[in-house]
Amino acid sequence: RPQLDRVEIFCRAAGVGASTPRIALPPALSSCLRRRIDAFLGRTGPLAGLAPYATHVARSWQSREGLLRLAERLRAEGFGLVFFNSWAMGRPGRGELLADELGAFPAVALGWSELAAAVSVCDILVSVDTGILHLAGALGVGCLGLFGPTSGEVILRPYPTHEALQARSPG
Repeated sequence: RPQLDRVEIFCRAAGVGASTPRIALPPALSSCLRRRIDAFLGRTGPLAGLAPYATHVARSWQSREGLLRLAERLRAEGFGLVFFNSWAMGRPGRGELLADELGAFPAVALGWSELAAAVSVCDILVSVDTGILHLAGALGVGCLGLFGPTSGEVILRPYPTHEALQARSPG
């Protein structure tokens, strides 16, 4: 609770409410990205975004096999997949290769507005504690946040569309 109180104190001092941040995109931008994604996947229907990597390695998805199983389960439930890259992935092209392995649209190397549009067309996002998770919250996209060393309760507080899955601490 102390960290929550600091957020509220900061917001009051700055003269702003501690409410959910909101971003509105031009509808044409989102519909253009949706058409690109549908054309790439060769299908229409619900979309699930996957953002498994963060700048801090400890916050990233640790099991490649687990990520592949999740992608398979989402496809079995009728979702098309959108893979969001992270700078933490290192060398160029690595995000595209993993997106291909997952059978996902590679939302990599996009500008900010295109990235926001790609997130906005997802019906759900599964994300570790990264900026894309916050972007989804500001866009009103539902998200399952995966947390290890950080607190989902604290991080997701402003986002009513998000749920947290908190890893138990070792030991």
